[in-house]
Amino acid sequence: MRNNNWGDRLKEMGILWQHDGDCQKPHALWTSGRHANTFNNGSKLVEEPALLVEVAKGIIENIITNPQYQKPDWVLGPAFGAVTLGHEIAKQLKTKFAFTEPVQTDQGKEQVLKRFEIKPGETVLVVEDAISTGGSMLKSIAVLEELGAEVLPYVASIVNWSGKDDLDGRKIFALFSDQPKSWESAEECPLCQCGSEALRPKANWDKFVKNNK
Repeated sequence: MRNNNWGDRLKEMGILWQHDGDCQKPHALWTSGRHANTFNNGSKLVEEPALLVEVAKGIIENIITNPQYQKPDWVLGPAFGAVTLGHEIAKQLKTKFAFTEPVQTDQGKEQVLKRFEIKPGETVLVVEDAISTGGSMLKSIAVLEELGAEVLPYVASIVNWSGKDDLDGRKIFALFSDQPKSWESAEECPLCQCGSEALRPKANWDKFVKNNK
């Protein structure tokens, strides 16, 4: 990571939150039901385009340090989290933008490319707002490879929660990397046990941001 201050900058922007161990402060209740000590609120970039511009610029500065860097023909982000981010990165790179979208099939949730025509041999940079398992990115990459597109040997994101440096062999360029702690239930959560309240982050973001400083 080129700028090791991005963690603090993302917190100041009100995008990234991490619990500091104070049991008087709330902790995150993820949509999955797991309790966690961190959360990335990508919706703030939709609300505040000026922040989006700055974050996209930071990601671009990060990836161009890669000796393998080449300007892609397309930037692609899975819907919905990476649509605005990917579009801004494409705008700054002066390239095309596309997104894949989730569709429920008999085999489960898949990513499909419905609205864009990416041709065989065209190069694609895949981006995401946050990488945990990287499932949406991997499914999107598979779609692109089936079309004959050349997916670049690296991916980019705002935060990397995976604890890994690469995604199935593709180097991850993230502004901030960490491995969050999460627990299956309140009974297993040490933050609950010490009195911290579990809250849905996006619905209570002001409380999280206030306690982030």
